[in-house]
Amino acid sequence: ETSIFGVVAFLIARFGTAAIAASQASMSFAGFVYMLPLSVSMSMTILIGIEAGARRWISAEQYSNAGMAFNWTCALALPFLCYLLRYPIAGMYVTEPEVIEVCVRFIVYGCFFIMGDAVAAPIPGILRGYKDVNAPFYSSLIAYWVICMPLGLFLDYRLGHGPYSYWQSLDIGLFASALILFLRLLFIRKTIRRNHPFPA
Repeated sequence: ETSIFGVVAFLIARFGTAAIAASQASMSFAGFVYMLPLSVSMSMTILIGIEAGARRWISAEQYSNAGMAFNWTCALALPFLCYLLRYPIAGMYVTEPEVIEVCVRFIVYGCFFIMGDAVAAPIPGILRGYKDVNAPFYSSLIAYWVICMPLGLFLDYRLGHGPYSYWQSLDIGLFASALILFLRLLFIRKTIRRNHPFPA
């Protein structure tokens, strides 16, 4: 995920300084907001790891459900607040009116990115608690480098969406990653239930 951000910044550079500044401002703010769902993900790793290590599978599932419910609530609330405050947020990073307008458009795409982050963030933490550390890596690899990057280039060079192409593809790639991770979590849960049946 970090590497794709660097490549996106490089690809947007050809659209001029306003696009670079606006994209980086939006990315910086999205990263700041991401700290909340990321902290939940880290907590999930610890809690699920303790419960799974003690073979308390029901408690592990309850903790994972609570973490996902909290983050999915954030997935609705945080983008809504960011969208309402998009102009003040842009004003914290840039002062030139023409750059603010570009930055606001990037922040709108950033709102979808924040939503996808909040949806996806707790699941890698839960999977790591279950000692499944490969799925988050492969989901990011597929979502960002197999889906996001080719799609961004297609939207830019073929459809002419300009610098916004890469944020559009980032949003799609992030939701693809969330879907892959969620399906993996369902598989892990199904396997646990089959090998360790829960009491009725």
